[in-house]
Amino acid sequence: MRKLTVPAKGNIFSNLNLQEDVSPNLSSLRTLSTDGKNGETTTSANVVLDVHSLLVKGGSVVCIVGVGLLYLAGPLAYIVEKAGGKARAEAEEVCDIIPRDIHTKITFKIGSSRVDMNTDGLKEE
Repeated sequence: MRKLTVPAKGNIFSNLNLQEDVSPNLSSLRTLSTDGKNGETTTSANVVLDVHSLLVKGGSVVCIVGVGLLYLAGPLAYIVEKAGGKARAEAEEVCDIIPRDIHTKITFKIGSSRVDMNTDGLKEE
């Protein structure tokens, strides 16, 4: 069985805000994710598809719309963290969040290990 690993850096940036206008912090993340090359910016509106691209090519996925912690964000964060990536929601790791109820929704950022997930936005470490 092959071990799944997230590339330390990558060229995928996905903004699941479903809007063209992104904040300056997210615009700088797009630049960082591309490693100075022509990177791919995706908005598939499907977080599972975008996380798959992250696992294969590296980069970042920013989900600004609220998604379910127990049935989407948590499992995806677990897979990415086990593969060597990072997953943050506000000031804590997604896997450390204790849900208030079964339908708790969160916004989160998932990325390669070389992307620092801080509360002010995302930047390269």
